[in-house]
Amino acid sequence: MSVGTKIKEYRVSSGMTQKDLAEKLNVTFQAVSRWENEDVEPSFDTLKQIAEIFHCSIDDLFGMRREEAPKPEAAPVQQVVERVVVQEARPVLALCERCNDPIYEKEDIVRKTVTHGRGASTDHIYCKKCDNLLKQEAIRKEKERQLKYRTRSLIWPTIVAVLFFAGAIYMYATAKVTAGHGLLALGVMFFTFLGCVFLNNNFVEEMWETVSEWGFISLPGVIFEFSLDGIIIGLLIKLFLGILWLILAISATLLATVLALFVSVFVYPFALIKNLKATK
Repeated sequence: MSVGTKIKEYRVSSGMTQKDLAEKLNVTFQAVSRWENEDVEPSFDTLKQIAEIFHCSIDDLFGMRREEAPKPEAAPVQQVVERVVVQEARPVLALCERCNDPIYEKEDIVRKTVTHGRGASTDHIYCKKCDNLLKQEAIRKEKERQLKYRTRSLIWPTIVAVLFFAGAIYMYATAKVTAGHGLLALGVMFFTFLGCVFLNNNFVEEMWETVSEWGFISLPGVIFEFSLDGIIIGLLIKLFLGILWLILAISATLLATVLALFVSVFVYPFALIKNLKATK
């Protein structure tokens, strides 16, 4: 019977869980599990502690309790001394959550904290090999995401720009040169603006949202007399404030759009270069 089987037998007969035994030995319950599954053997010092906990000898843990042999009558008795060699195993400091391999050295343990929503976080333990693989996987996913952003920034803005260019060609064909120039310029600016938005690596979209929010302000409430004239005046004031709010919102949105269209012409080349570098 193996050491792991005997440890499990004594633990179960003592009414202990793997966690209970692990706490008494100051190890992880995964280490106890690996002993019992015969993946590794505990060190000699650990075996002595286990023997003290279960009130048995180390020989009992190895299943080596021997019955005394009968003495022959005439032949001289030779005393046989057996030597038990216990290979001391390195203590398991942790288990890698990815490959489930034991980690024996402190410097090989990589601890990472993953933050979730609402301030929640979880701690993870990996070996160095798995940590490098996870980093490579994260880099690969980031490259795929940036490539997806670049594809979208080329397809949809191109469709919008083609519509403007088609309108510009029509204006040129009908001798409306000024309108053609305007549509051509709008086509370029909308292409760069939408390209910046889809690349998602610049400040253009955030700037547009910030300026647009200037017009969405809270207007004061209206206090009116509870009478027919008061109600009519109150409704007229609320209508006026509503129209004023709408004008401010539309004006701020138009201002934000004009600024974003103008700025995106200069920002888009740098945003595209930044995306290309991220996918190398």
